[in-house]
Amino acid sequence: MGNQRWMRRMCSNGLKLFKREALKENIQVFTLEETKPDQKYNPLPAREIKTRSYRGIGWRISYDNPEGIIEGFSKLHIKTEYRLAAYQYQEVDNGNGIVWAIPIHNSLPEPDECSRLNNQFLSPPKPSFACDEFMEAIDGDHTPLSYLQAAIAYHKLKEFGAMWHGISWGEDRLLTSLDSSEWDWVIGEIIPKLIQPRFYYDKKKRPVIVFHTIKPIGTLTLNRYEHTFESHGYRLTCKKTVLATDQDGGGLIF
Repeated sequence: MGNQRWMRRMCSNGLKLFKREALKENIQVFTLEETKPDQKYNPLPAREIKTRSYRGIGWRISYDNPEGIIEGFSKLHIKTEYRLAAYQYQEVDNGNGIVWAIPIHNSLPEPDECSRLNNQFLSPPKPSFACDEFMEAIDGDHTPLSYLQAAIAYHKLKEFGAMWHGISWGEDRLLTSLDSSEWDWVIGEIIPKLIQPRFYYDKKKRPVIVFHTIKPIGTLTLNRYEHTFESHGYRLTCKKTVLATDQDGGGLIF
């Protein structure tokens, strides 16, 4: 019964937002399959897997290559003057990482040779020659699909090196429909009728990718991610909005 009330409210409250989005020109809707990597790549080489038994604490240079994430998407590539490299933080079985775009001929220095970003979680190291945003090193063919792939790659790179309690985005499930929802939602924001991943240009002619997810960690949430790209590149800003929560909790704790 609660699901039926929620679905009626979703259709009613979402109509205004749906009409506003429908007025945008050149909306392209994607399938769930199009959100996945479409080329073969090696997401985690064997050498990095072996470090899961590492018992030290702190930052080190990652054995894994974050460029493999970009290699999984046919519409994207790394600019010739850059490469991607990463640092890994590990504490027993928990882990986090950070990816930097650096000049192609530079080597990643040891963490102790870098300044620290003390305003970020775990104070990650940053080389002096690294770009401020790793998306500065990413390019593509500027098709709608390339921006979808870039948005997905962005989240994967932001969570590169995450292990156990460090995992967040890796538990998000992308949605194309809410018809089979099994949860009794508490609505916090207007829920759009159009749930599928989609592309459009905003009023400033900037590419935008929007998609929705369910995240089952802690309190189960229904989320909207809006990615706004620069007009002539793949740097982006991401806005996450929690649209609804399951009133019974319903999430996983690990």
